[in-house]
Amino acid sequence: MTSETIVDIKTSITKKKLQYNKSIGDYLNDLLPTTLLILIDIFLTIQLLVNSDEGLKTLAIIGVLISIVTLVLAVSLAVYNRLDLLKEIKIKGSKNENKELSKAIANTLGWILLKETSDYLIYRRRWGLINSGENITIIPYADAVLLNSNTYPVNDVTRTTLSFGANKKNIRKFERLIQGN
Repeated sequence: MTSETIVDIKTSITKKKLQYNKSIGDYLNDLLPTTLLILIDIFLTIQLLVNSDEGLKTLAIIGVLISIVTLVLAVSLAVYNRLDLLKEIKIKGSKNENKELSKAIANTLGWILLKETSDYLIYRRRWGLINSGENITIIPYADAVLLNSNTYPVNDVTRTTLSFGANKKNIRKFERLIQGN
């Protein structure tokens, strides 16, 4: 998601899932790892069928590889389905109060503001040795804040499902600070 991204606030709040103007490139980028895993799985299955007259050892190796790829594929699909989910954090306050509180917390966390509208904020956590660079979307409204973190290792060019826990950490840190106020 770039700083030019337009977030559909009403639908995002209703669905609790970030709704924005994705390009074809965004969809391809999101589905590329999954597509590659499916192709590898198909290739291994074909190898299993073609090599069915080989020894048990060969079939076992191919079977183990199919199992591993299928497991990684299942995890990848689960992560993909959660990519744009919004975490709702209940706090007392008006939309503007919650927006100002969110801005203060984002500044405390060292996040860089990419975009601010009357309805939402998009921040960037820079890439570093222990994190892969994330974009954080905050949608404040009365009595709650919706929050999403997605990993974008190359600024806003591509996102990845691999965050090594950074997205969850961003949400937990923000939630801990906002509930402490």
